[in-house]
Amino acid sequence: DVDEVWLGPGCADWLAPKVVRAGSGAHFHLPVRAALSWEAIAQRVRGAPRVQQVLLAEAASAQPYDQFDLTQRTILMVGNEAHGPSPEAGALATARVAIPMWNRVESLNAATAASVILFEAGRQRRAQQFDQQFDQQFDQQFDQQFDQELNQQQRATPATTERVDDESAQGGKATD
Repeated sequence: DVDEVWLGPGCADWLAPKVVRAGSGAHFHLPVRAALSWEAIAQRVRGAPRVQQVLLAEAASAQPYDQFDLTQRTILMVGNEAHGPSPEAGALATARVAIPMWNRVESLNAATAASVILFEAGRQRRAQQFDQQFDQQFDQQFDQQFDQELNQQQRATPATTERVDDESAQGGKATD
């Protein structure tokens, strides 16, 4: 899930008609903090709850985006399409990620790049939820099967009783 969108210096007008159309209504469901200075963004990064990584999407990075654990609380920064990320964005990043390109495609626009990476984050989170649900179901089925087999063994094995008389209980001979 995306908690907020932060727009730094030099971002496109997020309320321009083409941008709103391209956003397919996301503008109306997410808090958008526009025209933030890099200082304000840095304060938000440092003050953000439980952030494990700050990823900077950069076409020149050698690390593909899908090699990161995006189930962690992550800040994703996407730079300017024409000029790349700013030095200020680079200073805040804990890692730089790229979307591998083929057929001599140079890069994607910022919105498309963000969409690809956010889709991967959603895919990883759904897979993690599925794995957790599968593990819970497997554990429950295993426990039920184990209990059934144990009960069957207990019913199949005749109970043996041992008779103890007073003399054997005081250290004398035991009798069966």
